Amino acid sequence: METNEHKIIFDHAIDLEKIAASGQCFRWKKLGDGCFGIPSAGAYTRARQINPFMIAITDTAYAAYWENYFDQAGRLYNKALSQAEKMDQAGDQFIKKILEAAAQEVVVLNQELWEIMVSFMISQNNNIPRIKKTIDAMCEYFGERRTAANGDEYTTFPDPEKLTDLEALQGLGLGYRDKYIATLAQNVASGKVNLIKLAAMDYADARTYLKSIYGIGDKVADCICLYGLGHKESFPIDTWIRKVVANEYGGKFPVENYIGTAGIVQQWIFYYMQTRRCEEHGARENN
Repeated sequence: METNEHKIIFDHAIDLEKIAASGQCFRWKKLGDGCFGIPSAGAYTRARQINPFMIAITDTAYAAYWENYFDQAGRLYNKALSQAEKMDQAGDQFIKKILEAAAQEVVVLNQELWEIMVSFMISQNNNIPRIKKTIDAMCEYFGERRTAANGDEYTTFPDPEKLTDLEALQGLGLGYRDKYIATLAQNVASGKVNLIKLAAMDYADARTYLKSIYGIGDKVADCICLYGLGHKESFPIDTWIRKVVANEYGGKFPVENYIGTAGIVQQWIFYYMQTRRCEEHGARENN
């Protein structure tokens, strides 16, 4: 039990375990007593669940940062839930499964833009365990090792200037993605890619800008828009979402039913698919 904590209160239910399994954050570490160690933007906190509407963090000096990180002030979750319940009542059997799994307890985190850009470049044609392993190796090799106020050790995500050398990136398991990251780091470090300008753009302009960057296509651009820029209308389509759209919606997801919240619902779907995959894997192992 932590003695020096800041409590974050939400007006909708959230679940740290579900967020950790939702494929949007790659550096959370599960600790004892239901806690997670979370590094972000050079800072670090432990987070633990108190009840469905409250979590506690240990980094009290940067409480405002972590409140934003967990999207505490977000007002779209109840709207997204209302939209999903309406579709459930209209006969959408897949959304019914999403709600029965309480996937709506997943929030879309507001993560540091640079880290999200690199992380989702790494995510291309990749799986989550390998993505995590690669990012951990990158942080160990190029990041700074620090000690948090509560005594936990962590590594920072490397600044653009640390990732500009293509040869130095080789051997981290990046594969063909190493040249994308080195080029991006060079362009961000030089100012050719302007992250401040990008952060001020609306969704359409940000997506277009991102797709002009070497190594970024539709899916990665939408992931960056959703997780790094806060554009909740962004609807990234990866292998799992594509399967859902094809099998459950005849090839077109009805984003028009989720105006402004499609990205939130996408995150609920992704979490549900990951959970179902794990359950099916476990069932096969037990047979």
